[in-house]
Amino acid sequence: MMEFFEVLHPVVSGVHAPGVIIGDFNNLNVLKQGSVPKLVDADSMQYGKYYCRLFTAGFVDPRLCDPKMTSLMLIKPHDKLSDWYAFTTM
Repeated sequence: MMEFFEVLHPVVSGVHAPGVIIGDFNNLNVLKQGSVPKLVDADSMQYGKYYCRLFTAGFVDPRLCDPKMTSLMLIKPHDKLSDWYAFTTM
């Protein structure tokens, strides 16, 4: 399994290179074709003025949520670090 994440890591870096943020990054949005990871659900990715407002509870970076709320509520936009948080959560 660790080998898969070694292959996925440069894919995530490649998505970040032009300024795209995955946003709702979770285990259901990564498919494996052989040993090649494929990111799906690209319609929720964030770039330019288009923000991703979606998240999956078990993978959302707590820095982005309101700590005063009793349920998770996104109050800040996703960023590269929130993608890496989801990556390490997987």
